[in-house]
Amino acid sequence: MQDLADHPFSAENVASESGAPDRSERSWLKFADECERLFGHSLDGNDPDGKGDGYSIDEAHEHWERGTSAQGYVTMAASRERYRIPA
Repeated sequence: MQDLADHPFSAENVASESGAPDRSERSWLKFADECERLFGHSLDGNDPDGKGDGYSIDEAHEHWERGTSAQGYVTMAASRERYRIPA
């Protein structure tokens, strides 16, 4: 049996072919870009008054790690009463 470290394909390709969830940096960036496209603004919340704006890049990352879809995260965050679109 061949050691995967010596496999001619990248670890990301091997994981993709095996059906394992893609937890690469590329996958995270794709998720973040899709969230920003759906929101219509940056994921990096700006909360100068300390009341919360209903979304954050850290929270989005936690949802990505759990396997939540970008659409699922955006729908959840945008449904919050405190969600505010940045000015």
